[in-house]
Amino acid sequence: MKNLWPEFQKKEEIAPKAIINKQAEFFDALGIGLRANVSSVQGYDDDILAFGDKIWLVHTFRIKAIALDGFTFTLFRAKHKTTAMYPVHIYDNLTSIKYEAKTPSELETVLGEIFSTEETKEAIKNVMSQL
Repeated sequence: MKNLWPEFQKKEEIAPKAIINKQAEFFDALGIGLRANVSSVQGYDDDILAFGDKIWLVHTFRIKAIALDGFTFTLFRAKHKTTAMYPVHIYDNLTSIKYEAKTPSELETVLGEIFSTEETKEAIKNVMSQL
């Protein structure tokens, strides 16, 4: 019998999870008494045509205060189809703003905007003040 599969090569594009995890590492390196936590799960689509398939990868970025009995708050969620890395749909939990990034560069720009909002800065400063 003949093998009908083509050869596959890994894409060179940077995965959204890699970018998000790197930003978590940068946050942890700030040494401000808070830690970033990134969790990823598969999620369902609301579209009836998906027939219940878990077609989304959802990455949740949380800020954790270990000194406050592990208090956490969600900063943002990012999701993309399991079969495609981009576009990424990002939801800022503090401002309720929705973004879309079509490339790794656009994702970095969106994350920079989220990290720089007054809501993000105030939330982090407020939690730090309670340590």
